[in-house]
Amino acid sequence: AYDHLLALTDDTGTFQHAKGLVPWREHGYCSDDVCRALIIAVREGMFSDRLLRIRNVSVSFLLDAWNPGTGFRNFMGYDRRWLEDVGSPDSQARVLWSLAYLLKYELEAEDAFLVRELFEQAVPLVAKLDSPRTEAYLLIALGIVDWEGPERAALRERLFEQYAEFATDDWPWFERYLTYCNAIFSQALLLDGHPEGVELGLRTLGWLFEHEISFGKLAPTGNEGWARPGFKAEV
Repeated sequence: AYDHLLALTDDTGTFQHAKGLVPWREHGYCSDDVCRALIIAVREGMFSDRLLRIRNVSVSFLLDAWNPGTGFRNFMGYDRRWLEDVGSPDSQARVLWSLAYLLKYELEAEDAFLVRELFEQAVPLVAKLDSPRTEAYLLIALGIVDWEGPERAALRERLFEQYAEFATDDWPWFERYLTYCNAIFSQALLLDGHPEGVELGLRTLGWLFEHEISFGKLAPTGNEGWARPGFKAEV
């Protein structure tokens, strides 16, 4: 079941792209995809010893992605050289999202103390990034590990404010448009567990579901124009 993921992962990380079944070395690796691979390895590892290699490679990659005082790097070339000093806000929060899974489900792992140390260093830095999806991913990560610091309440409040700024009666959403990873906002509030957030998360997720259905079938918003009140890109 994991043959393709295993084929895309070498001893450095998981390749960002592929040509069919063949890893596309030209595009190298990225923390975005490595953290997704790590989540799969942690969640499904109990069913497959082969995923242990992906788990270990992914943790090593993400530990190396950390640039102290700056944040997580995202893109790495096939020559193992980082291509930037710091990655996008979304990619940084996704890294913490994946590390949170490891901390929750692998408390006894030998490298858990390294991951915990990195997580605690990175949270205050990533929490300062002003990006709605970054805030949502980070709120999910903090909910997974039951974070007790002030960042969690602050992130929740920022999502409430985001909704209050853009929501209308016919467009009850966190932004003026629907673009990518839309459900992450509702998911973050639901997983955070605060009663007011759960209510808003359920309400907005229900609206999003209705918006993304056409003729009884799932039809996600396309990227040629995205979606806004009265318009939805089909491709």
